[in-house]
Amino acid sequence: MASVRRGRNALQLAHTKYPSEADLFLLELGNLLPHDEHLATLRRIGYNDDNAALLLKAETLHEKRHLSLRLAEQLIHPLLNGTIDLTSYSSVLARFTLTEQEKADFTGFASELLAHPRKRLTFAQITTAFVDGIVAVDQVAEYLHEEGYREG
Repeated sequence: MASVRRGRNALQLAHTKYPSEADLFLLELGNLLPHDEHLATLRRIGYNDDNAALLLKAETLHEKRHLSLRLAEQLIHPLLNGTIDLTSYSSVLARFTLTEQEKADFTGFASELLAHPRKRLTFAQITTAFVDGIVAVDQVAEYLHEEGYREG
């Protein structure tokens, strides 16, 4: 009877479903799964300690890469508005988790955008024009609306 029970337990263990590796990482990241339990589950799935450590590093890099791509896109706006220059933009990109080709692509794209000057006033210019009495409040409101700001 004991051998049947062991066989049944082994069969159940072999067919037990686990959350995906990515889901396990998110559970640990959200403090819903302790690190030791995360590693224990990876071992049960079949990862040895070295591969589990590599998997955790890869998941961390994946998160950094995702954030790097988003930030690289968002930094285009301050670059075009003149808040930062191309050298600063490139310097920031150098610290991101991106391939060298992606960094070169972002820098090239930014350079190309800068080569075509903006045909609208910047926020600083419209503010100065308002302070100097050149534009009225309704013109500033229209500008802000066109820039994507909403009333409220």
